Amino acid sequence: MSRNNPAPVLVRTVLPLLATALLLTACDFYPVVFDIHVETEDGYNRLDPESEYFIGENISAIYDGQVYPVEILMPTKVYAPRFFGLQLRQEGMFGYWHLVFGEFDGAESGEQTVTLVWPDGTSDTIYHKRVVATPLAISDRWKLNGEKCSSPVVLVK
Repeated sequence: MSRNNPAPVLVRTVLPLLATALLLTACDFYPVVFDIHVETEDGYNRLDPESEYFIGENISAIYDGQVYPVEILMPTKVYAPRFFGLQLRQEGMFGYWHLVFGEFDGAESGEQTVTLVWPDGTSDTIYHKRVVATPLAISDRWKLNGEKCSSPVVLVK
């Protein structure tokens, strides 16, 4: 065996560095979006504009001291990743109406608190904390009015 063979050096140093680089750069991060469903106690969707239970107009969200009025969007197939504030959308196979607030960068650790103000003057506060330890180890925590919950956040009104 020759002592001048560069293969062992390549295997010990360069290949692990390449593998690490691939692990750190190959992950896709989804943005953080507050997905809020509002229902009656009987399970009727309060955000469907065609429903007699509709309360989707005149809702606003407060984030970082700024008020975001609801923007009602009709279904579309176009995705535009951007911060859009508060929107009332119809999505999914069954056309379920829901509120969304976002988007926040999903690749970074961070905290957001959003307060929804309803037409009757009441409000609900949703808190989210994301911790990105590594690209493969991400933790999300959600709270509704200080109580632990999950996404989508379901409110009963």
